[in-house]
Amino acid sequence: MRFTSAIVIALVGAAQASPIAAPGPVLNTVGLDVPIEARAILSGGEEAAVLDKRIEPITTSILVAAGSAAATAAVDAAVKAIGNAIKGLQNWDKAREDFTKKVTAEMWAKADKKAFSAAVCYNMGYDAPNIDGKTSVQIKSGLLKTSYDCFFMKAGANTFQAKGDGGFQNLAAQHDSRCTYDKKAVKLTCK
Repeated sequence: MRFTSAIVIALVGAAQASPIAAPGPVLNTVGLDVPIEARAILSGGEEAAVLDKRIEPITTSILVAAGSAAATAAVDAAVKAIGNAIKGLQNWDKAREDFTKKVTAEMWAKADKKAFSAAVCYNMGYDAPNIDGKTSVQIKSGLLKTSYDCFFMKAGANTFQAKGDGGFQNLAAQHDSRCTYDKKAVKLTCK
């Protein structure tokens, strides 16, 4: 094969592999008040790409546990049970709300009601002097993460005072008639 033949073949191959501009839409519908179905037909079936907000699977992990063996075991069991339930959620705020609500409900369902007056999960600063089973739990999805302290309030005169926001994304508590919750002060008082 002659050198010029090899060059010609290489040039033809390169020309065939070169990208060409895509054909333009039949009608530019940007800025027009046209139904989505009509825009798809008029633009040749090509709609602008829309990004869906997706998050990675939700995971939970226990960071630190302190307190009596029975109390920490109850909190650990609740966290593990609920961790599986929230894994499939695709909304970070909903996952946080479900986590706090479901973990405290699970903790309270298994609590020794004579020993404890409330089950609490909170992710900001607080004062709660008489607690047991304090377990720090992290929930995470990709770069999003937050940590909660989940614990039992011991029976008797006891107060949980939040130093931040309430709302189920941050705080959930399960208790019986021995306790009252002041939403404005974000304070749980037990007798």
